[in-house]
Amino acid sequence: MIDDLIRSATYGFGGSFGRDAYQAAKKNPLVLILVVIFCIVYGFRNLYLGIGRSSAYFFFVNVIGSLVLISVGLFGLAFAAFIADSDGQNPLLVAAVIGFGFICVLIGNVWGIQSRSHRKAAIEIAAENARFLADAGLHDSDFETDFIADRDGNLLKLKEQTADRMVFTVAGKRGLRAAIRLVDGRMVEYTGVKRI
Repeated sequence: MIDDLIRSATYGFGGSFGRDAYQAAKKNPLVLILVVIFCIVYGFRNLYLGIGRSSAYFFFVNVIGSLVLISVGLFGLAFAAFIADSDGQNPLLVAAVIGFGFICVLIGNVWGIQSRSHRKAAIEIAAENARFLADAGLHDSDFETDFIADRDGNLLKLKEQTADRMVFTVAGKRGLRAAIRLVDGRMVEYTGVKRI
């Protein structure tokens, strides 16, 4: 429960390719262009996002996965350039396709660098929230996964979360609440158990 609280205070895709995507790309060149854009941009973006993960996750998902996406995107780009200049009479069209690919690489890198800074900030906030909960004496309950316990042994269940606070009910006690005040996802104040 503590980990869930940290994540939910800090953070406020999946893509699969298969036979249908291949058939759609074969029949419609616009789909091929969208796949190329997605693969190149998302592949370069993912190269920057391995922070805060295990080295195995970073290697297999961020490095290998990104390289596969980039390879598929570059293959699609080369295929599009081949189709664009199949008769050999349009060298400017080939240059336009290559320029388009360069723009996709640039967008992916800029997006990845920006996402990395956001991810770093989120990891720092999550670490601060973990320290805050430990300092406040809040920890996972030994009995229930949906509850956390405070220093006095009260079991707290998350009742409501807004941008500026998390409100907990106290199990087995009517009219009592506890709250954690949030500022930009950071836990800054624990009220303790109070009568409402």
